[in-house]
Amino acid sequence: MRIPLAIAMTAIIALDGPVYAAPLRACAQVSSLVDGAVRPLLASAADPQPDVTQPRTQFGSCLGSRNICSVVYDTRNGKQALVAADVTADLPALDVSGQGKSPVIVLVRSIPRVRNDPNQYCLVSENIRGAGSMQQWNVYGWVIAPNGGKALPLQRQVLEYRAESQPKSLRGLAAALWLFAERMSGQGSP
Repeated sequence: MRIPLAIAMTAIIALDGPVYAAPLRACAQVSSLVDGAVRPLLASAADPQPDVTQPRTQFGSCLGSRNICSVVYDTRNGKQALVAADVTADLPALDVSGQGKSPVIVLVRSIPRVRNDPNQYCLVSENIRGAGSMQQWNVYGWVIAPNGGKALPLQRQVLEYRAESQPKSLRGLAAALWLFAERMSGQGSP
């Protein structure tokens, strides 16, 4: 009995798929924890429009589909807007260092691996209220062990180094989160 080549190839692809499937994004794994932390931020920054829940809904779905999810103020219409990307280079060059209120409400980043660290990280960055003219960022989140065990919370910290504590763009803030994860894993430079 001969099996047509197309059917055999389909069977091989179907069997091979799950073996090489990408791991679930870190923030998708702890989406309920992220939602609990971010919901008050989005609610307090919400405008009194009836479509306030739309950015929150978009943000929730972003956690499962993208590595970087950020909610910003759209300066054109004064409403919240979602900015999503898989890698830092995909983020728009939105300036976050202007005078007055920061346009970034929150930025969340899934970090699958940092060099030789098998853990995954879900990091949340929010602007420190009352930080004056300098933009400073609180960072907190969760570390997820490779065996799928319980997610452990990371203590809330301020981005310490000058270059990281004053990122000039969404890209800079997302890169600062990556460097933060490197330090948490013991891989980063002092």
